Amino acid sequence: MLLQLLFTYAPPLQRLFDTEAIPLRVWPWLFVGGLAFFLVVEAEKLTIRSVESLRRTVTTVEVGA
Repeated sequence: MLLQLLFTYAPPLQRLFDTEAIPLRVWPWLFVGGLAFFLVVEAEKLTIRSVESLRRTVTTVEVGA
């Protein structure tokens, strides 16, 4: 994580790799997008665990049968 922050925000590395820092106004959107993605994946997992036929299908695929 430290290396990623250095790559993104350290001026010498920005010049070397021709990158720019992420503006502060963008960070809330990144967090909202990450939260939305997390909630969708958790809802999918809950659905698969709740529906028996889906659970059997996923288990079968994981086993490789």
